[in-house]
Amino acid sequence: MNRLVEKIDRFSLEQEKIMMRTDLSNLDKEQLRKQNQEIADLISELIRLINQVLWVSARKVYSNPEVYAKQEKLFED
Repeated sequence: MNRLVEKIDRFSLEQEKIMMRTDLSNLDKEQLRKQNQEIADLISELIRLINQVLWVSARKVYSNPEVYAKQEKLFED
């Protein structure tokens, strides 16, 4: 997940540099289009990974709730 977020951040910085220009070439526009598509793909992958982690975690809690009840007490204020 960290790798995906880092890549999205890198694209964001690159796009900011491009957008500072007053005249965008066709190459610039194509680069932005490709990066936006890759960002969308990375976000989809990130969502898939998060859902997978949450699903596995939920299954573990469901199958052994007493262990997680003990752990939850560690985080109570």
